[in-house]
Amino acid sequence: MNQFIKRTWQKISNVGIDKISDADKARNVIISNRLVFIVFVIMWLLFLIHYQHNGWNTFSQFILFGNIGAFSVILLLNKIGLSLLSRIILSWMCSVYPFVSSIEVKLENEVPIEEPMYFMPRLFIMTTSIIPILVFNFKEKGGLTLGLMGSFVPLAFFDPIHQYLNIGYFQMGFDSISYFTFHSVTLSSYVIFIVATIFFKRENEKYERKNLSLIQSLEKKNDELTLKNTQIENQSKELESANYEIRLINANLEKAVNKRTKKLLDQATQFQMFSFKNSHELRAPLANVMGIIELLKDAESQAEINELLVLLNKSCEDLDKVVHEINEILNETYLKE
Repeated sequence: MNQFIKRTWQKISNVGIDKISDADKARNVIISNRLVFIVFVIMWLLFLIHYQHNGWNTFSQFILFGNIGAFSVILLLNKIGLSLLSRIILSWMCSVYPFVSSIEVKLENEVPIEEPMYFMPRLFIMTTSIIPILVFNFKEKGGLTLGLMGSFVPLAFFDPIHQYLNIGYFQMGFDSISYFTFHSVTLSSYVIFIVATIFFKRENEKYERKNLSLIQSLEKKNDELTLKNTQIENQSKELESANYEIRLINANLEKAVNKRTKKLLDQATQFQMFSFKNSHELRAPLANVMGIIELLKDAESQAEINELLVLLNKSCEDLDKVVHEINEILNETYLKE
């Protein structure tokens, strides 16, 4: 049940706002929809109370059909986009309706006419005079003025119209000396109430505009911060990408350095071996050859010469072997480069 009431309330509230782009006017239309629904419910309750006590008479019919007609017309006007007209009708309906109802009751004379019938309609009109201020912005001066006229006319011409229709207060036999005082106080209170409410409305809208301007400024700043955050995030991603590339380059560079260092160490080892062979293994056969040559110079017999030649051949072979080993070391070193 609660969900049904909420859905109905929401559906009635939103009638016609899809045709309005201005946020303030859309809010006013929502308020007018809700007010006409509240008035519709109140008038139904009034109809039921009146029907229970007085039965089906002219006033009952006036309440019932007038209520349904006004409710339907206002929602229909909002639905087709005529929200200005619908709000003017709502403002007039809430003030003119009790005024006309009061006249209708007095003219039909179906119930006894009592003094409160000349006071209560004015109090009701004063109460509903705030409706135009609720459904119009102060900048909609034309609509606001027309709406306020709906309550001013019945109050100002309440007695003249009653007297014209021969149902005036004194014409009906009432003679309270405070009646004119009540009339003057009612009009004065109405003017004070309307002026004060309009002043409050104007100041409230002024602060709303300031708040809206502040909100728009904050939203703009927020958009700028969001843009800067996006830029910072993009820059951060670019830095991360650059750092990754640098780390990759460093890793490759480290591998290259390690590889080059190992290569240099291998070459150093080869050069050490070359130096060792050059200083030791190459030196020994060469020294043997030089020694044997000296001995050949002093040889006295052919047998001694032959023996020395065999030793010389052996030393040359050893020397050739060492030279080959040195060449292999040098070839292996340069091939690795």
